[in-house]
Amino acid sequence: MHLILCSTIDPKKHTTELSYGRAEFLYMVVVQGLHVDMASFIYQCVRAEALKTDAQISLPYGVLLTQFLHNLMLTHEMVGNISSQLSVLELKVVSMDVELKKQVSEIQLALKSVATSVEIVALTEWVV
Repeated sequence: MHLILCSTIDPKKHTTELSYGRAEFLYMVVVQGLHVDMASFIYQCVRAEALKTDAQISLPYGVLLTQFLHNLMLTHEMVGNISSQLSVLELKVVSMDVELKKQVSEIQLALKSVATSVEIVALTEWVV
């Protein structure tokens, strides 16, 4: 029963392992007849996996996501175009960041020279 329900409701790689939270969720759905907003549940599962920083993760509900992308009619070419546009945008942001850091350094040097000049004038007035 666990394998059938898990592959449909909450797919995971390790079908022989069952956490307490997952067992409780399946119990409430199957035995107690808890009504579940599956769209929201699926969204939360996919979002939680997508936010992880591990490069080895795979998103759950792969068939559903693939069907969703097919319905949006996203082709590999379109995804490639979007990816190349994002690469160009990323390079532009890096370039702007370098230029901004350069400008900040120039302003800091100018402020240091002004502060040094003010200190010299104040010291000269104090001595005289």
